[in-house]
Amino acid sequence: MYPLVLRGDLVSLRELRSDDLEAVHSWSSDPEVVRFLRWGPNTITQTRDYIDAELVSARAKPRLKYGLVLVPATGGAPVGAITARASENLEEFDLGYALHRGFWDLGYMTEAVKLTVNLCLQELRARRVSAVCDVANVASGRVLEKAGLRFDGVIPGYVRVRGSLRDVRSYSIESGI
Repeated sequence: MYPLVLRGDLVSLRELRSDDLEAVHSWSSDPEVVRFLRWGPNTITQTRDYIDAELVSARAKPRLKYGLVLVPATGGAPVGAITARASENLEEFDLGYALHRGFWDLGYMTEAVKLTVNLCLQELRARRVSAVCDVANVASGRVLEKAGLRFDGVIPGYVRVRGSLRDVRSYSIESGI
């Protein structure tokens, strides 16, 4: 299943490549894009290290991580990334994502989440897919709900973001299996 490509109406998802460095760094270094995330803003070295690590995990057996970039259906450079991380038994995946702010509110991330959930539940036969977002990140919560995940509740102090413990909203979807 490498290299993986998923196609939607708005975006295509594909594996990261080493030549994606400039595009990935354009959003991973933006403080506004990463303000609710536990990482970033990245230096160019951190972005390069991230891509290198994703290239290694794409070839792991068994594969426990799917790091994909979002490319507009019209073509061009990647404008965001989504990662699905598997549990050791491969029954559950958790999602994380980031999108260049020039592409917010266009439906790109909602479609990317839908495509990734389908990959996990249908192709990879996962039992459950979950994601969390900072309680203040209302837009991310809407993305997850539009993509079909249900709100499970708030988890207090779940993640440390730039030195502060943050509450998150938890979302999930389960397979019909």
